[in-house]
Amino acid sequence: MESTRLTLRVTPKSSQDAIVGWQGDALKIKVRAAPENGRANAAVIAVLAEALGLPQKSVIIECGLTQEIP
Repeated sequence: MESTRLTLRVTPKSSQDAIVGWQGDALKIKVRAAPENGRANAAVIAVLAEALGLPQKSVIIECGLTQEIP
């Protein structure tokens, strides 16, 4: 199975759930969810999965702002 890695810029607590577009090398996504208890990550997964026509279980967040990119 083929995989793709994207760099994202996520704006939590936004007025909408949407893919905004490219900001440099990163895809900018806005989500309504707050960055608490994984809510914003779950919202990002839902937005990406819908846009790509994939099941949510096929979208994985490898690391966040506080983690090093492997």
